[in-house]
Amino acid sequence: MSFQKVIVAGYLAKDPEVKTFEGGGQVTKLSICVNEKWEGGEHAEWFNIDCFGKTAENCAKYLAKGSVVIVEGTNRTTEKDGKRYTSLRAFNVRFLGGGEKKESTPSNDEPSLENIDIPF
Repeated sequence: MSFQKVIVAGYLAKDPEVKTFEGGGQVTKLSICVNEKWEGGEHAEWFNIDCFGKTAENCAKYLAKGSVVIVEGTNRTTEKDGKRYTSLRAFNVRFLGGGEKKESTPSNDEPSLENIDIPF
């Protein structure tokens, strides 16, 4: 048996990018920056996220640059022009606020990123 789950919390570095397939489906691509700081240094890690189905629709509709999200998904590696690319295929995206919202989101009681207790 094997299992993989990745959880990333961070800020959208740019507005979501929507691509529509010939069959009518769509993928919404997100770019998330996760910052890590320590005494004497810092590091930024970038994650490319692919969302499909209803998740893709909601991300395109409600998220914008600067939005704070928690994404759960699995790593996917693809090869194009002899180069390997890794992205996170999202199966759950939680909206935590921030950014210039395109439309108002349904109200929820999600905590802000500053107040959330992340179990790692």
